[in-house]
Amino acid sequence: MQDEHDKPNGKRHGSGMGRMSKALAVSLSGVREALRCEAAFRQELAIGAVFAVAALMLEVTPAERGVLLASIFIVLIVELLNTALEVTLDRITLEEDPSVRKAKDMGSAAVFLSIVAAGVVWICITGPLVYRALS
Repeated sequence: MQDEHDKPNGKRHGSGMGRMSKALAVSLSGVREALRCEAAFRQELAIGAVFAVAALMLEVTPAERGVLLASIFIVLIVELLNTALEVTLDRITLEEDPSVRKAKDMGSAAVFLSIVAAGVVWICITGPLVYRALS
């Protein structure tokens, strides 16, 4: 039986700091690849950066600030997962396939819903601030 830390090729993943260092390197490689190849990720990151600065400047509670920032990260996370799904499906087949189309559409819908959810969070938290400022 294969140990949970073994790779299929028999090599060990490592442990402790070495394993964490390797995981960080792989994660950063994924972010670099998304920045290099995915326009949607770059756009969402740019918009997210603007909103992150706003979140840090707003007079909100630490919990509210955390929720605002988390909503930005969730959009980016869902976009990365959607991209991974699309890359995997494209590796399997480039032919028109109803199942592949359905999976890609659902991934896109997940990104859309994460953006809607982030918008709701921002409106709920910043709406009262805007209302008070305009009153």
